[in-house]
Amino acid sequence: MDCQVCEVRSSVGYCVECQKILCETCGVTCENCNKLSCPDHIHETSSGRVLCKGCYDERREKRKQMKAAHSKKTEGDTSLEGLESAEDEGDIGDEALVASARRPIQPWQFSVYIASAGIVVALLALFIDALRRIPMGGNNYINSGWIFLIIPVLAIIWAVVGLTKEEYYEDRPKCFYGLAASVVAAVLTLVVIVRDPGPDQTETGLQDVRQSMSEEELQRWREDTLNQYQR
Repeated sequence: MDCQVCEVRSSVGYCVECQKILCETCGVTCENCNKLSCPDHIHETSSGRVLCKGCYDERREKRKQMKAAHSKKTEGDTSLEGLESAEDEGDIGDEALVASARRPIQPWQFSVYIASAGIVVALLALFIDALRRIPMGGNNYINSGWIFLIIPVLAIIWAVVGLTKEEYYEDRPKCFYGLAASVVAAVLTLVVIVRDPGPDQTETGLQDVRQSMSEEELQRWREDTLNQYQR
């Protein structure tokens, strides 16, 4: 039978609270009794432990009993130690109900982060001419845009991972955020490549003129150039 949460993967068990059939991905295991719970009936304590409803209620009941016993011991104790101890006991019962267990960063998040970085880099290169070239010695250089283009490609790869891997099925729609940001980053990077000014045309023109000069004209040009600096 298929999981009643994702309706895609095969079931491996059921929720101890609502009896909903669960797969290995949608079912969350209680750290105390190892029973499965659906995302709507799993509880997380303030210390980060994941418990089913039964273990969670049992834990809270024990905490209440401990707090009541401690209150009797510290009744009338207005010292600093007594107040701090009572305050700590109150913090123990402050626990949160969460929809699911904590998960690592998902592929769609990697895609969005990387694509965003690509957009920032491309914008900087558009406004700062020095970022568009990597000098290679002499008049040779590499257009930085071709290197920057790797960033949106990586973002697209992570988005494709999120779209194709079964374990990330629930977050598939979010992968399109990363794809959209990747397209924007790629377009901006292509603009950076197109806007490269190319070789210095002035220097290239002078070289062409000198090559067309005769030996006497070249010598005269050198002397005129030196005389400009000696004046």
